[in-house]
Amino acid sequence: MTIRFVIMNAYAVGGTIRTTFTTAAELAKRHDVEIASVLRFRDKPSFPRPKGVNLIGLTDLRKQRLERLAGHWGPRARYQTWAAGKRTQLISSHDFRHPDFNLLSDINLLRYLLPLRDGVVIGTRPGINLAVAHVVSPSVVRVGQDHMNLGTYNAGLKKQIAAVYPRLDLVSTLTEGDAEAYRRHLKGQTRVECMPNGVPVPITRPQKRGC
Repeated sequence: MTIRFVIMNAYAVGGTIRTTFTTAAELAKRHDVEIASVLRFRDKPSFPRPKGVNLIGLTDLRKQRLERLAGHWGPRARYQTWAAGKRTQLISSHDFRHPDFNLLSDINLLRYLLPLRDGVVIGTRPGINLAVAHVVSPSVVRVGQDHMNLGTYNAGLKKQIAAVYPRLDLVSTLTEGDAEAYRRHLKGQTRVECMPNGVPVPITRPQKRGC
């Protein structure tokens, strides 16, 4: 089985990135696993790349890459520079990370998702989950992870979640309380399960406390 995680920016530092890397490394012991970073701003990820996991950057926004594009006046370079400066049309404007995406990242994300016909695709934030639900073939197992909680989202995003998340095969939450909130919000139209964040195995054993 091929399992693909789609994350906003795997090259930064954050809890979603760390737990995605940890989960991907464990799954890679039994499956083919790939992490697709919609955006790429650095040469290397801040966390060590998970062993056995393929990491790809869909939209290269590194400074040197953009400078090369700006200095090259071919049609492709002009098009990519123009698209990188336009607002996203794919990622929900109600996702607070909406300004980080752009039209070029939309195109590259669609080129990645649309051809998929099997395996599992796991989104890792609301805007990406909505995109996965909209465009990925039903022949693919589509999973939407919530690394925050439903109660923190604005009314517009909650409305979109209620309308579109039923297309997903599974929604996962970090707590049982949030799982129940999602079940009520989605009115039982899709499966919701609590899956707490995975953590790495401790390098050292905890010390015994003295009497």
